[in-house]
Amino acid sequence: MRLSFNDSDHVRIVTNSFSSHASVSTLSRNAPAAAVVFFGAGSLDRMPGATAKIDFAVRAAPGTFADTNKNFVQDKDTEKGGSYNLAAAVTKPIVGAVKPPAAPDPKDKKATDKKPETKEMRAFVTADADAFSDLVMSNVRGNQFLLVDAVRWLVGEESFSGAETSEEDVRIEHTKQQDLSWFYATIFGAPCLVLAAGVVVSRRSRRAGGSKR
Repeated sequence: MRLSFNDSDHVRIVTNSFSSHASVSTLSRNAPAAAVVFFGAGSLDRMPGATAKIDFAVRAAPGTFADTNKNFVQDKDTEKGGSYNLAAAVTKPIVGAVKPPAAPDPKDKKATDKKPETKEMRAFVTADADAFSDLVMSNVRGNQFLLVDAVRWLVGEESFSGAETSEEDVRIEHTKQQDLSWFYATIFGAPCLVLAAGVVVSRRSRRAGGSKR
């Protein structure tokens, strides 16, 4: 992402690679057009022996490299490119904690047979805190959706996540050829239509006058 227009821009990466996890549901459905940015991100990986369920929800584009010597340029001998994990949705059952079931309907046999659900811990981890900074959040809608969907998933309301409407006016852009076409249509097209209408009305008037004689 261009900001300084030098090699330091390499740390500002853009990606539209998302998993199908509920914490990035809006972005994954609109992946071809939606993207998020990370300024100087690290990367995430599963620790050996980890028992939690981890879904790496956001990944960097292929060819991203870890700049170990901070020179903003890929040293291909020591810094190999890859697709690094940038965000993860983590869940883990809480031992001994059981969520009491809702009062079942006596007429519903299936509901009475339901077992109580086990509570779980949820966490959404990112490799870059700047992804939710004022600068990024005020300019990148993809990061806004990332935050909204992640929070909804954390509180268990992921079923409500989806694309939001915006009251902002959509900017209409025309190409040079389109502007030229509209110009000629306004200058020549409208007068021609008026002239043609005048000819039609004039002929009808003459015919009507001739019939009266």
